[in-house]
Amino acid sequence: QNEPRLGAAIKELSILSPSEAQQQFIEDTDIANQALVGIEKTAFSLALQRRLKEASVVMRSESYLRQKKKYTRGLEKFLAALDIQRASARARAKARVVRALLGTLSVVGLLLAIWVISVRMLQDMRKMEERTARYLELGHAITGILAEAGNPLQSAPKVIEAICDALRWDFGSWWLINQNRGELHCSAFWHTDAMDVESFTT
Repeated sequence: QNEPRLGAAIKELSILSPSEAQQQFIEDTDIANQALVGIEKTAFSLALQRRLKEASVVMRSESYLRQKKKYTRGLEKFLAALDIQRASARARAKARVVRALLGTLSVVGLLLAIWVISVRMLQDMRKMEERTARYLELGHAITGILAEAGNPLQSAPKVIEAICDALRWDFGSWWLINQNRGELHCSAFWHTDAMDVESFTT
């Protein structure tokens, strides 16, 4: 009755990771178990032959009791070692899961950082493209205004308006120095309807 239980335990502990000392421990306990099985088979054979007294003597023999004590102590230590091995295996498995989870989180964090940087770069590139397009349009608009005007001073208000419109400014002005008076005065300006800049330009 002891053999199946011990055999299963020995097999499980051997699979986990037996050290040299554990392997010797397994062999010693298994030897005690095999001795018990042999003595029990002898007693059972005697009982079948109706030699009950002899069978009883065998089961109460010093050899049987000694092997039984050795087996019992060995099995208790064996099962304790098995529990330790199981706990160690669970701890290693948990550590692997934690490492895998941390690795996954690190990769996710890295990918998220790359995604944020990429989005910002795309946004910056889009803004740069928009500014470049506005500047090109502004250059073409100013060129057309100057080409149509006979006098640059007459085209100043339209040029200022084109610049303000392209750069989204509410106000723009062109200031010149009066060489005769040595004064700075506003030659032309443009502003949105919501602004009152008369006092500023006069």
